[in-house]
Amino acid sequence: MKGIRVLLIIALALVNIVCHAQQIDEFGLGDEFADIFNTEVSVASKNSVSINETPGVVSVISYDEIQNMGARDLIDVLNLIPGFDFGMDVTGSIGLGIRGLWAYEGKVLILIDGLEVQEQVYASYQFGNRVGIEQIQRIEIIRGPGSSLYGGNAELGVINIITRNVSNMQGLEVSGNAGLMENSLGRTTGSVNFAKKINFWEFDLKGFYSNAIYSDQIYTDMYGTDYDLEDDGASTQTSNLNLGIKHKGLQFRFMYDDYNQDIVSKYDEVASEPYRQSFSGIYTGLSYEFNLNDKLSITPKLNYKKEKPWQVLEGDDYYDPSVERVLANVLMQYNANERFNLMAGAEYYHDKALFGTGDNVWYNDTQEVKLSNISLFAQGVYKTGVANITAGLRYDAHSMVDAAFSPRISLTKDFNKFHYKVLYSRAFRTPSVANLQAFNQTDNGFEDISPNIKPEKSDVIEVEIGYRFNDNFSLNANVFHSTIHDPMVYFYYYDENTDREKDGYYNSTRYGSKGVELEAKWKADWGYLICNYAYYSAENINEEAYYAVPGNDASLLAFPQHKVNVRGHLKISKNFSLNPSLIVKGKRFGYASLDANEEESVISEYEPLYLLNLYARYKNVFKLPMEIGFGVNDILGQHSNYIQPYDGWHSPFPGPSREFTLKLKYHFNI
Repeated sequence: MKGIRVLLIIALALVNIVCHAQQIDEFGLGDEFADIFNTEVSVASKNSVSINETPGVVSVISYDEIQNMGARDLIDVLNLIPGFDFGMDVTGSIGLGIRGLWAYEGKVLILIDGLEVQEQVYASYQFGNRVGIEQIQRIEIIRGPGSSLYGGNAELGVINIITRNVSNMQGLEVSGNAGLMENSLGRTTGSVNFAKKINFWEFDLKGFYSNAIYSDQIYTDMYGTDYDLEDDGASTQTSNLNLGIKHKGLQFRFMYDDYNQDIVSKYDEVASEPYRQSFSGIYTGLSYEFNLNDKLSITPKLNYKKEKPWQVLEGDDYYDPSVERVLANVLMQYNANERFNLMAGAEYYHDKALFGTGDNVWYNDTQEVKLSNISLFAQGVYKTGVANITAGLRYDAHSMVDAAFSPRISLTKDFNKFHYKVLYSRAFRTPSVANLQAFNQTDNGFEDISPNIKPEKSDVIEVEIGYRFNDNFSLNANVFHSTIHDPMVYFYYYDENTDREKDGYYNSTRYGSKGVELEAKWKADWGYLICNYAYYSAENINEEAYYAVPGNDASLLAFPQHKVNVRGHLKISKNFSLNPSLIVKGKRFGYASLDANEEESVISEYEPLYLLNLYARYKNVFKLPMEIGFGVNDILGQHSNYIQPYDGWHSPFPGPSREFTLKLKYHFNI
């Protein structure tokens, strides 16, 4: 009941803002927030389009917003996006949920400066102290399908991270961050950003190092065994490098990432001692934009990446995979006139996965797998007085599984104060190398059918409306209905032939959610306030018991049906600001223990969470190009946790306790 009262109070506050919107004009509007209203994005169309007309439900987070909120890592930023939340997978890996759906494996595309950074064994991405927050200039997010443009790893969303470069900084910037939790040192991080333009050449180089933990609490496994994470068992060590070179139409990008987890969590139980799990990779991209005339451009691109994810090099769980991908892409853009634009292209990639030493094998009982994919895609945009009509399609032919066809059509229009979007998309998820370990469900268990897994396919309908009451206040609302057909469901099992635990996948029948998301933005001379609310329901959509909450058809495991985010920016003076934020999560469900016979997992209900944070930011300290910040996260001491979003016998893993953080930054003009 307390959670419902908080939601009602916030809803009434939003209504009060709307009713008094005409009075807000007297405060005046800062130029920075005006740009947010008129932001152009390309993540949903690959052309720069107003955020109110882009054919997708899109969020944009700017550099100043990220700095104002005092974010410690990417989790802090994405937690404030409508419909986004986080869960825990096996072996202590933190993954993303979108609109109540588990998006960890291959369902959300993560791009950093145009390079795909998901590992290609399971197509997953591990969050938590991995990306240097001080390096991020902007994040563009599609809160919905992106397969028609980006292919089979963008079924539920796209996160496009754009780092700092010559266009937004010149010189050298050095920063550091330290955090102290209730029982342990939370983090020490360092970041270096350099950007310089020399004649027609542009260079940017960024480095990041982090030694952090994501909990200092006590972890209890499914069998009731406790482990105090204050000592160890939930720590991360990160080193990465990002180099960019640009010369007119030529662009080159190189990234190196080394992410290590010292973790005590395995599948269903606490390990005897913490073990190291490593994710490392190199990522490169080369492209050149040929502008044939003022209407036509052609851009060929070549990417290469090599990764060593999920590596455990000691103990009984030895696992040593590596995978490399070569990707070639060509994109044609034709701007016939102000009304019509055409985009078309083709893409090919080839994956090669290997196991090193040890007895691990892929689905084919060998230590090598090769697969490839060919894609053709096209999109046309025609603008009329009442609607911008976007129609697109993508065809993917995979060497191992059925082909996928992904059409989309949208109607969007911005009438200055009012805008609307009506969107339909067919999306899909391409199986990765490990997904090819495929099974059919039978009365006697599972029948091995490797590699004949089906790519899951989604039908998504979205409608968005927004109204800008004046230059200071706007309100957006969107509804969605997402149905995933033949979802690929992960499970692990005991292989009697090898006397080892293994994992695999089967195609279920149906999975999905429907719901609504609201967001209000208010800006004045004193600062700004951004509030959003997200609700989902799986009722009459989800048919997979692995994700379901027994006795509650509307809820899905791990993720709250109701979530409210509020963040503010209060200017105390020209250089000093206070930045509060509040995240309210409704009740959640997860499996935390076993029955008396240790044969079945037992569902638990978790009370609503109220995560209150405050960050003070002071720029131009002593009139120098220096910045200092101090923050407190989880002021109320709620001690949030990460719940496994499926019935995989992994008990909820503790999140961070209350943490005090200190940030320092200095800019050198070079």
